[in-house]
Amino acid sequence: MKMYPIILNVIFLLGTLFLLDCNHKEKKPETIVKKSGNPVNDRIEELSAQILKQPKNADLYFERAKLRQDIEFYEGALNDFYMATKMDSTKPGYYLAIADFFVKTGNVEKSIEASEIGAKLEEKNPKHFIQAAKSALILKEYRRAIEFVNKALLIDKFNPQAYFFKGYIYNESGMEDKALSNFITSSEQDPIWDLPYQHIAMLYVKQKNDLAIKYFDNAYQANPKNVEALYQKALYYKETKRTEEALKTLKAIIEARPQYGKAIFAVGNILYDQNKFDEALKNFMLCTEVEKTYYKAYYMMGQCYEKKNDKLKAKEAYKTCIIFKEDCEEAKVALQKLN
Repeated sequence: MKMYPIILNVIFLLGTLFLLDCNHKEKKPETIVKKSGNPVNDRIEELSAQILKQPKNADLYFERAKLRQDIEFYEGALNDFYMATKMDSTKPGYYLAIADFFVKTGNVEKSIEASEIGAKLEEKNPKHFIQAAKSALILKEYRRAIEFVNKALLIDKFNPQAYFFKGYIYNESGMEDKALSNFITSSEQDPIWDLPYQHIAMLYVKQKNDLAIKYFDNAYQANPKNVEALYQKALYYKETKRTEEALKTLKAIIEARPQYGKAIFAVGNILYDQNKFDEALKNFMLCTEVEKTYYKAYYMMGQCYEKKNDKLKAKEAYKTCIIFKEDCEEAKVALQKLN
């Protein structure tokens, strides 16, 4: 590997890091305020003390940078990433983290530059190209994103993430057949990863193909915390007029996750459509108990009260809906009619 061009790229990126923080100064560690009882801030304090003793230790700056990023102290994180790469510009892992930092702070093009530097430093690690592909996808530069994914696959032709993001890129580009093929390949390479299954299911939903049910189940089995997969399965049942299956699935979600407001709301919607207004109202009220700002539930409460000829409570529900969603035109129109 020729290191000279890489070092030039590193120097350029370091210059960018420096310029982005126009008032860059190597901030004194003691300027960080300690918050008693907060483990993250306590660890930052420990690192700051260690940096005072070992001011040229790149790893200390790097660890503190990630912690500062976690607490959204982005200026401090930028400063520490700068110091880490200044002390040691040859560690590929630094550039993965810097790429992620630039994405989170809205400088996506610089994220790609960081990923490319990491890829040159670590030629056999596909993660750098996958990160670059994700960044290009954010910019909606689909051809560029595919090029990065293909570079990752040249390194590891069985990489499930590469196939997943390739599928994602094709899906965003409107090429659903290619998207489906790559999501399926991703699931074959990593059978215990839930996201490929879920994306396959969503593509089958568009086709109104019952294979969607199988893949939603696969996603949930791969990751029992992924109740969103069950929720989407319930919506598919509802859209295909299988109300009982939808209710059964939604109730299973609520049993597993009692605070999952979307499922409670969906049950209420089904009951409303069945003209069971009292039962629907109970579900919408419960939804607002578990998620106070769920504005749609207040709107549907208003609808239920109207069906029950309780205009006063309907008005209150619509007004509450508008408090949490000022531009909710449906609630405004409903309220105006009642007035």
